Amino acid sequence: MISNKPIVFLIQLDALSYSYFTSKQTPLLHQFAQNGIKGRLETMLAYDGINASIFTGTWPEQNNIWTRYKLAHNWLRRPYFTHSIKPGTFHKHNHYNHQPTIFGILRQHGLSSGYFFGKIEEVIKHFQNKNNLSKHQFHFIHTLGSLDEKAHQYGPFHSKTLSHLRQQDKLISQLVKTLPQANFIFFSDHGMAKVTKSLDIAKFLTQAKTRKTMTVFVDSTMVRVWGNQVDLNFAKNYFKKFKTIKLLTLSDLKKLKLNFKHNSYGDLIFLAQSGVVFYPDNFNNPQKIKGMHGYPPGLKDLDGIIVLKGPKIPKKNIKKACMVDLFPTILKIFNLPVPVSNAGRSLI
Repeated sequence: MISNKPIVFLIQLDALSYSYFTSKQTPLLHQFAQNGIKGRLETMLAYDGINASIFTGTWPEQNNIWTRYKLAHNWLRRPYFTHSIKPGTFHKHNHYNHQPTIFGILRQHGLSSGYFFGKIEEVIKHFQNKNNLSKHQFHFIHTLGSLDEKAHQYGPFHSKTLSHLRQQDKLISQLVKTLPQANFIFFSDHGMAKVTKSLDIAKFLTQAKTRKTMTVFVDSTMVRVWGNQVDLNFAKNYFKKFKTIKLLTLSDLKKLKLNFKHNSYGDLIFLAQSGVVFYPDNFNNPQKIKGMHGYPPGLKDLDGIIVLKGPKIPKKNIKKACMVDLFPTILKIFNLPVPVSNAGRSLI
């Protein structure tokens, strides 16, 4: 272990909405943040693209990672869906899609990184073993998946969700006490919107299957379509009758940093407004879903939190930070140079 370098814990609190970050709902985390940097972390219209932006400091259109699945073709040119990235990939690579990763930069400067995914109880048990603490200078921890599950199942502000949140807040405090004095960066990837409407698109999907040149993927809040011009016109005509659905224009895609130079993620992307989901979809049963993310940023309930605290981290309130800001912030703590590819700003 390199003793003259700081220790950094980057802790992802899945689905902890900025709306939850109060003295009532998360009293211990809120109190912990008072002498550090804290504020709202704007979410992204993305899934796996969120962590890609954090680990490379670039937007989806730069790092080429956005939704969980993208379209590919086999040797017979038959379409099939493949993961946009496999779990744990960034931790293994110095570069990915030509973008330097935070793990690679640290390795190049003789610093070691660890990755742990699990419930807070499992995280606490893992780090009670001092050997696991001393292995690395940078620890990435992804936890609180149970809050994401509760918010999906019951809704973001249901009493069962909020009760679970307060229990998790106590465990977060216990986790901090388990870890040594270090630099903490707590963040949440997204909040959750209350589902108010489910749109049945079974008829559309049935008709799409009869079109040999048309391919469709439904991401709960989006319908992505591939095909020839006749297929695309068919999709446009079907969805234009819904006031709660928007076809993303080139201007929208540029604003959302999703202006890809290929169509692996769709020729057309239809996006539901906040609180609306499509069913059937390719993931779950949206008719039973009470809370959902995967909408554009802007609403308080959809955005996450950012909390930084450490020996040399000042006290400051942040009105709004972006996911790409985490990358240069981590490098700033380690006093390492930021690559020119970086699209964010240090929060320190």
